[in-house]
Amino acid sequence: MCNPMTKNNSSSITTHEQNTTPTILAFAKENASDIWNKVEHRKRSLAKIERFSEFFDHSIRPISGYTPKLMYNFLKHLDRDYDATDGTQNRYIAAISKVFKHYSNETKTDITPKVKWRSDKGGRPRYFSREEEEGLINVLSTTRSPWSADVTMILLKTGMRLTEAVNIGLKEGQVGADQPYGLLSSDRRTVHLFRTKNGSERDVPLSDEAFAALENLKFKPSLFYRAKPFYAAWHIARRKIAPNDPLFVPHACRHTTCTKLASMGYNLTQIGEFVGHASPSTTAKYIHRDEGVVMKMINSL
Repeated sequence: MCNPMTKNNSSSITTHEQNTTPTILAFAKENASDIWNKVEHRKRSLAKIERFSEFFDHSIRPISGYTPKLMYNFLKHLDRDYDATDGTQNRYIAAISKVFKHYSNETKTDITPKVKWRSDKGGRPRYFSREEEEGLINVLSTTRSPWSADVTMILLKTGMRLTEAVNIGLKEGQVGADQPYGLLSSDRRTVHLFRTKNGSERDVPLSDEAFAALENLKFKPSLFYRAKPFYAAWHIARRKIAPNDPLFVPHACRHTTCTKLASMGYNLTQIGEFVGHASPSTTAKYIHRDEGVVMKMINSL
């Protein structure tokens, strides 16, 4: 995840700056309670600053030494290596900018790089058809990372977020302070998720298909999962199934789960509780029009 420094870029950071000006992560940690009032918001924002600091030479770069180009390079990294949505990139921009602005207010200087917000149109309006699901699993199983098919099967059959799924079987001390993790029940048919995105815990039952996929991963996906090989496998699947479709991404598995449950007659509250949404309005954004169900409705009239 860390990128090596190039000679030209690292030379722009003077020894004096390194010795007298804090890094963005050091400043954010020291002033976190003043920058973010709510504890959960503070944790999530600090996690974003930590990831930002792991990129390129940001772990040593003074907070006053950033340019718009450095910011855009990081956003490209999020898009390329993590398939981050425009909305996710905007949340990173917001968290990082807030630290810059707090430092600027304290030092009476304006060091905030001017970065344009991404055009967020409400997330990814995409779900997979049954044919696409089958094709996706088939293609992923033939790549150099066949385990990616099992990870994807878990996403499709549980509605879990990717970070939740890959941290199944891990304990609190084995994940980052901001990351979710899941403990298996004694019969390994239910995953109890801790520290999820909305701050609440939840139980996720495993269907036979999800159980089989998890069993293939020795009930601990982190033994197999690596981000770059996983997304490389997905790029192969995208080229074969939906070429040039930027919305053909892992998070669409979660949309697929919600849409399928809605087509079966479950309401927003039930679906939201299952996938871990904080409110029905969030769940509504994940449910898309299933043309197959629409035709059944028409034919039933």
